[in-house]
Amino acid sequence: DEVYVGYDHGLIAVIDTLFHVELYSSNAVNPDTASSITSLFFDEQDNRLWVGCGPGSFVLQEGEIPFSISKFSGYAFSRKLDENLVGGGYSGLFEISKGKVIRGKYDATIGYRVYCLLNLPTGELLLGADDGVWKWTNNKREPYGSHIPELKSRIADMALAANNTLWIATRGEGLIMYNTANDSATVINTENGLNSDLLNAVYLEDEVLWVVSSHGLNRIVLSDDNEPKVQGYSVIDGLPSNELYDVHVQNNAVWLATNKGVARFIPEQMDTIQPSLPLGIVKFEANNKAMAHTSYVELPYDVRNLKIEFQGLGYKEAGNLKYRYKVHGNDTAWNYTGNRSVEFPSLTVGDYEFVVQVQNSRGAWSKSTAYLRFSVLPPFWKTWWFIILSIFGSCGVIYSFFKVRVLTYNRDVVREILLAIYNRFDTRRFLVVHVDYKMYKIDVNHILWIKAERNYVEIVTTKRNYVVRSTLTDFQEQIPDKFNFVKVHRSYIVHRKKIEGIDGTDLIVNLIRIPVGKSFSHLLPVLAAELKLAI
Repeated sequence: DEVYVGYDHGLIAVIDTLFHVELYSSNAVNPDTASSITSLFFDEQDNRLWVGCGPGSFVLQEGEIPFSISKFSGYAFSRKLDENLVGGGYSGLFEISKGKVIRGKYDATIGYRVYCLLNLPTGELLLGADDGVWKWTNNKREPYGSHIPELKSRIADMALAANNTLWIATRGEGLIMYNTANDSATVINTENGLNSDLLNAVYLEDEVLWVVSSHGLNRIVLSDDNEPKVQGYSVIDGLPSNELYDVHVQNNAVWLATNKGVARFIPEQMDTIQPSLPLGIVKFEANNKAMAHTSYVELPYDVRNLKIEFQGLGYKEAGNLKYRYKVHGNDTAWNYTGNRSVEFPSLTVGDYEFVVQVQNSRGAWSKSTAYLRFSVLPPFWKTWWFIILSIFGSCGVIYSFFKVRVLTYNRDVVREILLAIYNRFDTRRFLVVHVDYKMYKIDVNHILWIKAERNYVEIVTTKRNYVVRSTLTDFQEQIPDKFNFVKVHRSYIVHRKKIEGIDGTDLIVNLIRIPVGKSFSHLLPVLAAELKLAI
């Protein structure tokens, strides 16, 4: 239950379960100079701790140093049952028996550095060196996974999972997940969420892999679909430093070697901490002019080019923060972005609330939000008093017209009158859509037709086309002027007033043929009557 810690000035600390510390020095190897500790390996077969340092290697057992080996500094040690200890260091591999380096099946004169060793279930020994991963066979090294370019870089550490997945930490290529069964590899790097591609060590605990670098700690868990889920820890989560050298897990506690000493934490307790980053609205523009961003702002109906800038304060993640926002009164779902500003070319009359949140390095969204409430005021002809006057005036005109002119049951005339009334008092004449993180207000009178393409709809207008992610059925519910639009095909909705003619089972709109589906053929006589055509 003890934890051993090596220091760069030659000391070794032994920490027990009560956190009592005993210190030992490496001057047994070289009394004149205490050199940095390069590796620690507890040999369970002999119940002793092997220590690698600059001048050589030595054994620490029950507080004593029974023997040491000069000139053979161990970066890594490994041992298979009933076999001698194998070390790797400046001069390649060396074999130790009874406290002495011997000439065995491991050549002690190979001139390359070995940083890590790993015994495979097949009995093979893997070496992590400056020039990649190697396999030791017949007293010589052979390339391992040579067809994978990333395995040719400097190897820092290796770990083998129960399913024979080999995890390889590199110095520059990130983490490599090597499947020994089908000889394939997956690279996990900063693009997948790692703090850095320059890794120092890995430690495998059941199905959780811990990875350390000079930019923090990562925890990697494989999901059910064998996709790695990467979670990061840094000083913002409570670590004393982001510069980490090694990691070890013991009794459900994670131990870290840092440039500011030894750190220990319980992952379950760390997960309950959700640090929230400061966030605020920093700038608000309308019609390309800066405006005071108070808690509530009133804007005229002809406002254009709204721009809202916001900023989260994450000193360790500067430039890499992610945001999500939505506008209550216009959006029902969050919009995600890496930008610090959003633009709205135009908005319809109404009350709005813009809210934004920022994501920290752990992937948690801030509990608090920055917000800005504003209203787009209607023009005078859309105010309540003007609408009431217009209603009374229009009713008088309509009454007079019916009394004097309409004395028959002409349905076409009645329909045109009702349509005119509807168009006069319907205030929802604009359709607001999201395209490429921008909002566009489309006058429905400019729409020619709407076409469905799988999960997208294309809005064809007299000025330009818009492509929006939606189904045709869902989009039809958003059209404010439903009376003037008719669905003539499972993939088409057309504007009644834009129909120029009928040719067989096709409608002519803007000189383009729009097919009428069989299940919609009953609409042809109705549309022909509106156009006063014979079919």
